[in-house]
Amino acid sequence: MQGLIGRTSNSSNQAKILVLFARTEATYDEEFVGIALTREQESAMGEHVDSPSITCWTEEVPLQGWEGKLNKSRFPKLVYLVFREGYAQHSSVRYQELSPDILAAFTTREAAQTDVVSRQKKEPSFLPSEFHIWEVEFGFLTENFRGQGPEIPMY
Repeated sequence: MQGLIGRTSNSSNQAKILVLFARTEATYDEEFVGIALTREQESAMGEHVDSPSITCWTEEVPLQGWEGKLNKSRFPKLVYLVFREGYAQHSSVRYQELSPDILAAFTTREAAQTDVVSRQKKEPSFLPSEFHIWEVEFGFLTENFRGQGPEIPMY
């Protein structure tokens, strides 16, 4: 697993989650894999993803709507992730023309929906993006990567 890559928040006090992606080495295509609360959980999840042809990498994303720190005893049950491109969470079609770009993470669906509407209004009409909201739990792995590694600690 490549560990932490990507952008981080300027505020060291803001709660952050670990968003995992899988990168296919031959094509550099990426897909969302899951979210982790702790580095231990991130590492176990990464073992389900890493292979000779796929690399797992992590992006640290601020969790909007959460006050204080996240830890094993204090965390939201569900997190709502906003992606640009990729594919919809419950879509039967897993083809994606563009790799997903994580834009934000929220503690409520309403906040995520408001964020998407705001982003859609700012998009140029000649080149609109497709936005998706995923509702996930910590330790969640997408179907393609379940059962291919060690047991994932809950927190």
